[in-house]
Amino acid sequence: MPCRLAMGLEIFNPIWLDWIQRIPSFLRRATKKVDPSQARPSVIGLAKGACPLGTVPIRRATKKDLKKSKLLLNNIHPQNKAPPGSYRASIEMKNTTRYFGVEGSMTVNNPQLKEGASYAQLYIYQGEGKNRNSIATGWMVDPILYNDKSSHFFAAWTSTGFESTGCFNTFCPGFVQIHKTVYLGSPLSVGSVAGKPIFLGLSIQEDKNHNWWLLFTSATVENHIVGYYPAEILFNSEDPRSIGWGGFVVGPPKGTSPPMGSGVLPVSTDASSFENIKFRNEFNNTIIPIPIHYDIIKDNPKCYELLNEGYKDDEVEFTFQFGGPGGQCAN
Repeated sequence: MPCRLAMGLEIFNPIWLDWIQRIPSFLRRATKKVDPSQARPSVIGLAKGACPLGTVPIRRATKKDLKKSKLLLNNIHPQNKAPPGSYRASIEMKNTTRYFGVEGSMTVNNPQLKEGASYAQLYIYQGEGKNRNSIATGWMVDPILYNDKSSHFFAAWTSTGFESTGCFNTFCPGFVQIHKTVYLGSPLSVGSVAGKPIFLGLSIQEDKNHNWWLLFTSATVENHIVGYYPAEILFNSEDPRSIGWGGFVVGPPKGTSPPMGSGVLPVSTDASSFENIKFRNEFNNTIIPIPIHYDIIKDNPKCYELLNEGYKDDEVEFTFQFGGPGGQCAN
C-alpha cells in the first residue's frame, strides 16, 4: 500500500481543495477512552506500522479498477429504485428532517459468494434522481471490485445519483484521507475473539464547516478519524435527509442471489447484527431511534430477514439482526 503526501492528494481530491482540515470541530475535545476490559474485539488492525509523518495510505487505482467501480455503482443503496437482483434488509429513518450524523456497529462477515456482491452499511442521503446526495460506509465482499473473496472496509459517495459524480473508496476525486494506517478498501478481520464476534463501529458526521467525516471505533478509543468528504461536493441544500442501517446484496436478476450478512436468517444465534445505532442532531447529540420515526424494509423475506430487537440494554442499546442464505430469490 503506497504512502502519499497528505498535502499532495490532487489526483484523488478536487483541485480547488487548497487546504486539508486535520480534525473535525466536534472532536476538539479529547476522545473518550474505552475500558479495555469491556471493549469488544476490534476489526481494525489493518497495517503493520503507519505511514511516515506527512503521508497517508492511498490504495492505487488502475484503469481496470475504475471501469469495474463505475459498473458497480448503480448497485449501491439507497437508490431511487433498486436494480433487478438487488435486495436489502434494513432500518431507515423517515425522510422528514435534516440528520447531521449516523452511527452504529456491525458484525463483520465474509459470506461465500459464487457471484454478485454482499455488504452491510450505514448511510445518509438526500434528494432524488440526479439530485441524490449520499454517503455509505461499511464492509463489503465483492470479488469483481477487489479481486478476492475477502471482506473489505469501503465507502461510496455521490452528489448526482451516481450519474456524473461519485465512486467507491478513492477511485475518483472526493475523499480526503487523514488516518495513517486505515484506508478505504482495506481488508478486514473476520471471526471472533474470546467468543465475541468482531464488530466494525462506524459513524458519518457533519461538522460546523459542513465537511462530512468518516470515523471508526477501535477496542480502546471511541473515535479514530479516517478522513472526510468536503462540504463543496455534498449536501448543499436545506432539504430533509434520511439515514439507515442494514444488509444489502446484488446478484444477477435471474440467477443465484448471494448470501447476506453471515448467510443465516435472524432466527440463528450466528446471525449478523447491528448494535448501538444512533443519529445526530444539529447540536451533535446522539439520539436512539424510536419506532414511529423509522421504517423496516425487507424487500425479499423469502431469502433475507430482519429481526428488530429495539433498545435491548445499556451495552448494545438499539440492536437488530439481519441476513439470509440467498439462493433463487427472484419473484
